[in-house]
Amino acid sequence: MKFNGNAMRAAIGVIGAALTALALVSCGGGQAVEKFVPTRILAFGDESSFMDANGLKYSVNALKADGTIDCKANPIWVQGLAAAYGLVFPQCNPDAVAAPASQILATVDATSGNVKDQIDLFVTNGGSFGGKDLATVLAGARDILDQYALIKKLTTTEAQAIPILEQAGTALAAQVNRIGLAGGKVLIATVPDMGLTPFAVNAGTTDAALLTRLTSRFNSKLRVGLINDGHMTGLLLIDEM
Repeated sequence: MKFNGNAMRAAIGVIGAALTALALVSCGGGQAVEKFVPTRILAFGDESSFMDANGLKYSVNALKADGTIDCKANPIWVQGLAAAYGLVFPQCNPDAVAAPASQILATVDATSGNVKDQIDLFVTNGGSFGGKDLATVLAGARDILDQYALIKKLTTTEAQAIPILEQAGTALAAQVNRIGLAGGKVLIATVPDMGLTPFAVNAGTTDAALLTRLTSRFNSKLRVGLINDGHMTGLLLIDEM
């Protein structure tokens, strides 16, 4: 699965604005608010947030002059976010920062349902969410591509796929709310418009339009399912970039 690289790079540029919304606490009367500064990033989702133990990413992996991986170059969006707060992930720690607390919990080809599995495993292993934790969530592209593939095989129809994707979006919102209600802050990103990916463009205008419609239905239910009280969740609208 390949994401629209321009959309993902653009996401990093607006993360600061999204985090400002995330950090605000309703004080009223124009009172000053405390800036939210996380002490660790917990990255959930699919390969757009994934690095392996060697720092390899599902994007462009740069090389140093000696041919080894330069994991800091061409950072994925969660790396850019972490760097803004002076944080690193253990998978890419060339400066040997002592005991980095941030974690990449995302997995390759994860669906929205797999995000629940990732959170379950994190909690089972003793993890918990605190007020200085920032969890990131980006998933759903695999759900959309799976339904698209079934439509192309004529084993399902768009009308049948839409409620499945809407339920997947609702389920992902529930996991975002779960993290927030457990005490963490969450930055949730909508799925990039899959109709704008190189894959969709190569498939033709009809297929691209179909992928855009499927993306829209997933994202719409994701958005309306979020607890958006200004305290625990920041929404990054990648599909509108």
